Amino acid sequence: MGKPIMTKIEWLELKAAYQRGEGSCAELAKAYGVKPGSVSSRCRREGWRVEMMELDAQVGRLVGQDLTQRAQTLAQRRQNFLERTLVESEDWLDQIAKAKALVDVDDIDSLRKLVSTWQIPVEYGRKAFGLNEAENNRPPTLVSISMANPPISAPMKGTAIPSMPIDWVAE
Repeated sequence: MGKPIMTKIEWLELKAAYQRGEGSCAELAKAYGVKPGSVSSRCRREGWRVEMMELDAQVGRLVGQDLTQRAQTLAQRRQNFLERTLVESEDWLDQIAKAKALVDVDDIDSLRKLVSTWQIPVEYGRKAFGLNEAENNRPPTLVSISMANPPISAPMKGTAIPSMPIDWVAE
């Protein structure tokens, strides 16, 4: 079954095939026309398995270091994003608070615009800090916001509305 002599290059090719995982010593011996015992003894003598384990360990360390570095970079980017979002949200809320001081409490349309404007930074902030995901499994909560003291009681386009705060269901 075996061929008489393999050249050094053929042995290097067989070793490379073994290290690439193309087969066991017996399978590669058959493919290269060599006695299985010859391949097994050369494998033991030259430490092919030990080389593969050392290479695997080295690759594992490098991959682990790369993943750790990538995770740290992503964590830093997330932190920077959250800080920027927080600053922007605070700025929006400051501007809305200034606008609130200028709104006539009897002007329902202006108050509605102010509430809808307020929802933008609140929604961005909730998304940035992951608050929406945390509350997806919670039942809706009734929220009451009174923007004026006493509660709003202005007539709206010819109809009177009872004196009550603005209520809605938060989702």
